Amino acid sequence: MNFSLIQLSRFLDLLNFSLENVSSKRMTLGENLKELERAMTGIGETESEEGGYLNLFSIEQSKAIIDFLVVSLFKHYKAYEYLFHGRREERVISNENEIELDQPAVSPSASAIDSQADLNEKLQMQEEA
Repeated sequence: MNFSLIQLSRFLDLLNFSLENVSSKRMTLGENLKELERAMTGIGETESEEGGYLNLFSIEQSKAIIDFLVVSLFKHYKAYEYLFHGRREERVISNENEIELDQPAVSPSASAIDSQADLNEKLQMQEEA
């Protein structure tokens, strides 16, 4: 929309204002839309701006802002309400794992070593013969 820096700042003020209405004031969707209308037209007093945004934005820009807020924020209003106020169970996730180790290899017994030596001696005797 080629917003100036001041317009961009005010647009972000409106977005923040709407999110504050959900999170802090717990406004319903209808109440929040009315507050946005008041803030945009300067009717009544709002916390975001004393004079409203009517002179700051063109009609086309105002419509684009409202369309954006409707599509991005108000369309998912229930999700934001749940995000800010929904009761959640605290889930405990554990990293504890049981690791089963293989039994250590049994070292060959002395009798197995002796029998291997006897076998080697017999093979040498056969080769010499």
